[in-house]
Amino acid sequence: SGLPLLQRILGIGHPPPPRRVRALILAPTRELVAQIAEHLELFTKGSPAKVYCVTGGASAGAVACSSRS
Repeated sequence: SGLPLLQRILGIGHPPPPRRVRALILAPTRELVAQIAEHLELFTKGSPAKVYCVTGGASAGAVACSSRS
C-alpha cells in the first residue's frame, strides 16, 4: 500500500523543490497503476502532494494517464 509512503512524504513538513520526485511506485499492469493512482489522489486531496500516473508499452513511449494535485 502507498499509505505509509504518503504519510512519510506529508510528514516532511515542506513541499519538495520544483520538479523533484519524492517517490516512485511501480506496478505490473496498467489497471493496477490506474487503481493505485486513483486511491492516492483521494488521500492527497487538499495536500501539497501530487500524484502522476505514467504507463508504458504504447508505441509512442510512456503515456500519462492523469496529472492532478
